[in-house]
Amino acid sequence: MLSQIHEPFDDAALRVTRRLGRALAAGLGTAIGIGTLVAAASISSSATFSVRQSFDALRATEVAVQFLPEVNGSFPSDSDERLARIPGVVSGGRILDMGDVEVVADTASDHLRVDLVGLSTGAAEAIMASPTAGRLPSADAPPGTREVAAGILVADDLGFNGARFPRLVKINGVNMTLVGLFDVGPFRPELAGAFITSTEFVDSLSGSPPSEVVIRVETGAAEHVARFAPLALVPEDPDGAIALVPPDPKNLAVEVVDTLDGLTTFVIVVLLIAGTVGIGVVSFASVMERQREIGMRRALGAGPFDILAMVLFESSVIGWLGAAIGSGLGTIAAIAYTNRMGWDTVIDPRLSLLAPLVGLASGAIGGLFPAVRAVMVQPIQALRS
Repeated sequence: MLSQIHEPFDDAALRVTRRLGRALAAGLGTAIGIGTLVAAASISSSATFSVRQSFDALRATEVAVQFLPEVNGSFPSDSDERLARIPGVVSGGRILDMGDVEVVADTASDHLRVDLVGLSTGAAEAIMASPTAGRLPSADAPPGTREVAAGILVADDLGFNGARFPRLVKINGVNMTLVGLFDVGPFRPELAGAFITSTEFVDSLSGSPPSEVVIRVETGAAEHVARFAPLALVPEDPDGAIALVPPDPKNLAVEVVDTLDGLTTFVIVVLLIAGTVGIGVVSFASVMERQREIGMRRALGAGPFDILAMVLFESSVIGWLGAAIGSGLGTIAAIAYTNRMGWDTVIDPRLSLLAPLVGLASGAIGGLFPAVRAVMVQPIQALRS
C-alpha cells in the first residue's frame, strides 16, 4: 500500500528531473513574481529602517518656533535665557533673517549676493555652527561693531579659503569685519551658504526682520519643549506662535512602505497569476501528451487519487522550484540594491520560508484543472488513441 502511495510522487519527481528545462520555463513566472515579492519586501524593510535612523535624531533633538503668518511679531532679545529655563532644552535662540545682501571682497573678482542672518549665541549652538577658520561673530562685541562670518559654501566664491582673519568686506556698501568661516550641523544646512552676524548687531539696526527660534533639546524631550516654548517666549500671546517638530519617523517609514507596496503589489499579483497560468498550461499539455500512459496506469489499477496526486505533485514541484529560485534571486537583488543605497539590509527570514510555500500553492492551483482532466481520462479511449 505504501509503495502505491509513493509511486505517483516518485514518477512525478522523475518527470520533473528529466524535463528540468521545461519545468524551469514553466516556473519562470512564479520565480519572477516571488523574486519581486522578496526583493520589494526586503527593500521596503531596509528603507523603513534607514528612514527611522535618519529621522530619529532630528525628531529627538530639534524644535523650531515661528509666528503664525497672520501675526506680525518678533521674539524677545532674551529668548536664549527664557528657553534655558525649560526642562529638556540643550540650547536655543533667535534666527533673524535680514534677506538677500550684496557682498564685495577685495579677493573676489565680482560681487556675490547671499543671505545675511542674525544668530544669537544659543541659536548658533543649537544649529551646531562652528568656525572652520577664525571665529564666529561675538555677542559681546562693542556697540556699533559690525562682525560677520561666511559659510563654507560661499567662502570659495569670495576667495576666502586659506585667507587670514579678520578682514574687511562690504555688505550693501557698508564696511564690515569678516571674522571667520563657519560650517553647520544637519539641522540648518542651508545656512552654510549664508553670512551670519550677531542678533545684538541686528537689534541695533532699525526695523524688525523676520525671526524664528531654533531649539536643540535632549533626546525624547521634543514634544515637551514644543508644548511650553511658545508660552515662555511670548507669554502675552502664546497662541500667535507655533512650535514645529520634524515629522514622526514612524509615519515617514509607513509612507515609504506604502509607496513601495503600491508600486509593486500589482506587478507581483500579475506575475504570480501569470506563473500559475503558465504552470497550468504546461501541466495540461503534459496530461494531453500522456493520455495513453495515464490510460495504461488506470487499466493496471491506478485509482483517481493516484492520477490526481501525480499531476498535482508535478505542478507543485514546478511552482516550488520556481519560488525557491525567485526567492534566492530576490534576496540577492535586495542586498545589492540596499548596499548601493548605503542602507542596512533588513531581510525577514519568515519571508524566505514563506516564499516556497506560496510557489507550492501556486503550482498546485495551476495544476488543479489538468489533474482533474487527467482523472477523467478513460482507460479504453486512451489506449485506443
